[in-house]
Amino acid sequence: MTENAEKQTLQLLADQNLFVFTDEVSEPVREASRCCHALASQAANKNHHPSQQTESWFDEYLRIMSATGWTSLKYEVNKVTETGAYVEMSNLLGQGLQSAYGASTGDIKQSLKDLGGAIVEALKDAETIKLLDTRSREDDRVSISVCKCAQSADGDVVMLVCALQSDELPNRKGESLLGKWEHQGAVTYACAASLSFSQRQYESARDLIDQKLNHAARQILAEIDL
Repeated sequence: MTENAEKQTLQLLADQNLFVFTDEVSEPVREASRCCHALASQAANKNHHPSQQTESWFDEYLRIMSATGWTSLKYEVNKVTETGAYVEMSNLLGQGLQSAYGASTGDIKQSLKDLGGAIVEALKDAETIKLLDTRSREDDRVSISVCKCAQSADGDVVMLVCALQSDELPNRKGESLLGKWEHQGAVTYACAASLSFSQRQYESARDLIDQKLNHAARQILAEIDL
């Protein structure tokens, strides 16, 4: 549980895309964030290898997100560990969300750090791990994305994105890397961005977005309270 007072829900989508929504985020905005993220991720994966062309991959992701109504306010790509280093997924998620927000001190930093840990704890449930492992993955990379979406009382929507890309081989022994991602010998990148939502721009592109996406890419696999 994060230290701030926000009530948050973790949604697990296909292809190891994770979303955290505060209670204020309306369902139409949740659907828009899920659809746009799925489309942008698929387009980036098609054109660039996530761990070998990470910066180009993220540039393409942000380009598609912008076309669907999500304007980038801040973004960066960081190599978070050299080969041979030891990392934990919860720390990477916290660092990525903090980078997207741009905060270096204060309660926000702590709450985002705690959110990374809360996500990992929520994913350790055996049934959740089993559910996540039903999706097939490429054998030469690991990609995990986490998006936190919040909506103000005035209706303004901002989404923090943290996409982790690693050259480590996926775990094929039944334990999802989402449940436990402690590894050595891998080079890992964290792509971070904060995005502002334009409902008007999204609505103008909505029909085309729906045409591009199939049902599996948008399907919610599970929902967990944080």
